[in-house]
Amino acid sequence: MNYLLDTGIIIGLLREIPTIVEKYRMLPQGRSTAFTAYSLTELFEGLNKLTNLPKRDAQFKILNIIIDQFEKKNRLFALTRSQADAYSKFKIALERNGTPIPVMDLLIGTIAIERNCILLTTDQTHFTTLKTIAPQLQVEFW
Repeated sequence: MNYLLDTGIIIGLLREIPTIVEKYRMLPQGRSTAFTAYSLTELFEGLNKLTNLPKRDAQFKILNIIIDQFEKKNRLFALTRSQADAYSKFKIALERNGTPIPVMDLLIGTIAIERNCILLTTDQTHFTTLKTIAPQLQVEFW
């Protein structure tokens, strides 16, 4: 089983938050990690909000190195046609339950489900909600 990193985990790694870095280092050998284009957009948004330009530029450099490594291994995912269909069904089910979650989280969660990855996240609220209509979601809350 492979791992899909949610945006909060990537931020934790970039900021070198000890608990996240330690858990990341403890992941089993031989399993790959990936993240989504949707986490990437959230990361770019956060960096582009920074007003401290030297800090922003330094973080962009680090992020671009990470992106390059994941792209070389084909580990930066976006929705496929069938995954887009699954996304729409999850979205409708959540809306009918009166429990919609943010679009980016639903996109990330859909990819984790459809690619049979374990989602690593710090966002317990949204992904617990998704799990109510998609119990096949495998998630670890860090």
